[in-house]
Amino acid sequence: PSFGPRRKVGEWRACSGTWLMPHERVPENRRNNAKRMRKAMTDAERRLWNQLRAHRLIGLGFRRQMPIGSFIADFACAEARMVVEVDGSQHAIPDRAIRDAKRSRQLAETGWLVIRFWNDEVLHELDDVCEHIVRVAVQRKEHPPLSPPVTQGSRHAPLPVLRTPPQGGRVALKTLSGGCQCGAVRFRVTGNPGTSSVCHCRMCQKASAAPFLALVGPGDNPVEWTRGQPAWFQSSSAARRGFCAACGTPLAYDAPDGLALTVLAFDDPDAVAPTIAYGVEGKRPWCDAVPDLPQRVTMDDIGEAPFLETLKNFQHPDHDTGEWPPNADR
Repeated sequence: PSFGPRRKVGEWRACSGTWLMPHERVPENRRNNAKRMRKAMTDAERRLWNQLRAHRLIGLGFRRQMPIGSFIADFACAEARMVVEVDGSQHAIPDRAIRDAKRSRQLAETGWLVIRFWNDEVLHELDDVCEHIVRVAVQRKEHPPLSPPVTQGSRHAPLPVLRTPPQGGRVALKTLSGGCQCGAVRFRVTGNPGTSSVCHCRMCQKASAAPFLALVGPGDNPVEWTRGQPAWFQSSSAARRGFCAACGTPLAYDAPDGLALTVLAFDDPDAVAPTIAYGVEGKRPWCDAVPDLPQRVTMDDIGEAPFLETLKNFQHPDHDTGEWPPNADR
């Protein structure tokens, strides 16, 4: 999709392959609800709207309190199929957070991505909020989601995450980096990641050549490929898997419901430790016994493998580098 001037003929709705016309008829009750909500905008909503209105943000056309299906979005951009929600502290209540996550999933099934900010984030860190919206919009332009979207629960779909509202002041955005073992492909995610999981299904075992594959979604944050790009293998009719074409490191899993990154490709895998296991019907019967096996550290084997004393590591280090490989003979 183009992020230029407003299209006069309508916007493509990826969910159904039909055109979403600018003046598509909306039931009167929802139209009236949207009008009431526009008059009752919070301070945070008004402040963000002042940045989004009239195509002020890289030419993106946002509408406020826009009806989409049975929902009314705080702000919506049809070009990028993106909804921006501004939440008060009541959205941290578990029941409300679960309803929000369900709503986001339902909108995702019709081609819309929902990103959320707390009121405090908008009031205190408006520049960061706008920058994040731009990054997501550009990511959806350069890497549009696969279609048709998954309407049944996907094994790697993000689960509801209960957020803690900020207590005020500056909001620190977490930055996580990672990449392949040879350094040809590097990525970065800025913001809190989504749910991290392991999958024991046979497809993930073969893709990783390991007992299971650990994956984490980027949440509402775009993935920046800061060096190189992954190659892709279409492993099924619904998904493809990204890897480094030079060294073969598994890097990503891309399905209609979104992109996930391999946990062990992160420079700090413990920052995205898995919290749930999927595909357990394919779990290898010996997996549970691994912690009970005899334990040895690497240098315990020096007698049987003396080359370990002079071994040189040619893998990329666990941090970003300006240039790789360094100018040194291997």
